[in-house]
Amino acid sequence: MTTETPLSDPDGPAVALPPLRRNLKFQAYWAGATAGAVGMGISNLAFPLLILAMTGSPGQAAVFSALQVGTQMALGMPSGALADRFNRRTLLITAEALRFGMIATVAVALSLGTPTMAHLFAVAVGLGAAQALGAPSRALVLRSIVPKEHLTQALSQDEARVSVAGLLGPLLAGALFAVARTAPFVVALMGFLVSLCTASAVRFDDRPAAGTGKSRGGAFLGLRVLWQNRTLRAVTAVAAAVNLAGAATILITVVTLQQHHSSTAVGFALAGEAVGGIIGATLISRLHNLMQPGKLLLTACWLCVPLLAGLAVPAGPVWVFALLLAVATGMPALMVMIDILVFRAVPDEVRGRVIAGTFMAFSVGTPLGSLIAGLLLDAFSPQTAVLIVCALLTAPLLVASAQRGLREAVWPAE
Repeated sequence: MTTETPLSDPDGPAVALPPLRRNLKFQAYWAGATAGAVGMGISNLAFPLLILAMTGSPGQAAVFSALQVGTQMALGMPSGALADRFNRRTLLITAEALRFGMIATVAVALSLGTPTMAHLFAVAVGLGAAQALGAPSRALVLRSIVPKEHLTQALSQDEARVSVAGLLGPLLAGALFAVARTAPFVVALMGFLVSLCTASAVRFDDRPAAGTGKSRGGAFLGLRVLWQNRTLRAVTAVAAAVNLAGAATILITVVTLQQHHSSTAVGFALAGEAVGGIIGATLISRLHNLMQPGKLLLTACWLCVPLLAGLAVPAGPVWVFALLLAVATGMPALMVMIDILVFRAVPDEVRGRVIAGTFMAFSVGTPLGSLIAGLLLDAFSPQTAVLIVCALLTAPLLVASAQRGLREAVWPAE
């Protein structure tokens, strides 16, 4: 049961801080963000299914994904700069409205006939822009609506949202698409509507810190701040390397599973990542209390090496499910750790750009990992390819482990 947190009042006796579950602003924000994340999870699978049904071309589906991810990455750093200079609530609402509008055009086009590929490619660009614009502002909302005493708890709940959406989105997309091509987009649209309404209704301190207009460095200042802070630099680099290795090994595993198992079995195996994320979200506070950030980072990342290497064993979907669950269990604690380090270590006037920089570092890992996986599969067996990726992962981990400052890093003061 959640208890109230005592606060000291310099002008009187201690007062009680209501538990997070009674923070209506945060819970409304979280509910809306969850609905939007589920909608995004649905659309991420529904679009490839739709394009394959329309054209039968995997290449067209790949172009859609590349346009969406490429736009998000291209606009990520400029969006962080906007969050440091302009009204963050306005940016968030704009991003939500853009995302809602993009999916609405697809739902209307499907109800009237069949959308064109040019239309869908334009939607991919719009969705990528919406994700880029909204991501820094969404991350900054927590700082404004949650007291610092509840920040870790709120971030933990938010990580659970990501994992729940990752589990439900694909399942709903597949089931709804089997009913009708329009169905997944209508349900995703409902999720985006809820997200838009809560973003419009929840009030928070949406003003950048005073003097942000004088901050220099432009859109890429966040990357420079990450590089100059030794702890943030090491944490971001190691986490990005693990993300790259994970993307590569999972793609190799999917290719292997598809050769011997049904698509249902492949989906079950990949669901282990989302289930592990949900379990890991409940362990964040315990892991943070157990270890300092540097030791937590190195322990979790080194454990990923043998677990990911285990994917080289062709033992079937249940084996893959268990390994991905084990890998993902430690990831929420790492993500919240990075959020806490960014929130506490950098001033508000550059926080949007630093957050955008971390998103950029992590986002690069997915397409780069997929590229590496493809090159390795052309030259080696899937089992050998997995082991090569894991061997490559040990290099940045060895470098990071040799840094005494990272090993002895402590949680920053509030």
